[in-house]
Amino acid sequence: PAPAGTPAAPAPAPARTPEETERDWKEQKRTWAKRFSEAQSAVSRVAVLRDAGIQLKQHASRGTAKAFYEETLRTVDPASEEGIFLLFELGHFARGDGDHARADEFYRRVEGLVPRDSPHAAQARFQLAWNRKFTGDAAEAERLFRSVGDATAVDPVTRIAALYAVGTLRGDAGDTAGARVELERMIEEAKRYGGNTGVAYYVDLAKKLLAGMD
Repeated sequence: PAPAGTPAAPAPAPARTPEETERDWKEQKRTWAKRFSEAQSAVSRVAVLRDAGIQLKQHASRGTAKAFYEETLRTVDPASEEGIFLLFELGHFARGDGDHARADEFYRRVEGLVPRDSPHAAQARFQLAWNRKFTGDAAEAERLFRSVGDATAVDPVTRIAALYAVGTLRGDAGDTAGARVELERMIEEAKRYGGNTGVAYYVDLAKKLLAGMD
């Protein structure tokens, strides 16, 4: 028994009904939609969308976050920074659902909206390359990864990750010599981006793979 004078434990909160939970989710989406509409620049609007996705997935559900992105995409220019961000995120949602064909549609839509030599185009090819790898088309995956690695307008981490992927695909195909060449090329290219922690991560992975080939 509890000692004398110990306050009684609070009664547990009553379980919420599905209707109440759904109402809460809708209210969260309305809150984020308001923040998005009040943001003053493309950068701040993309930041709102990124935060909304994280928070909605954590505190509501993955489906709520996806629905919020789908609803928001219908209100913006798909070619805007906000639109491109949403297309990529919805592609990632589709891939997470195992629907690679639907994911391809979003990534290819990005390709059709941006200049071919832009960072967004390189990122779209990078994502398409992963889809080809996941669906077993190693040859097309390698072709796309190589195109990203050879692109001039691409962020350093994506470029190095693409070069690393080419090396691993060569290794998966049993071409140890080719894998070594590609991974060593990647490590050499990575020297251009000294201090980038994302690049350093792939360099460490490549060095471990190369060590295992000795």
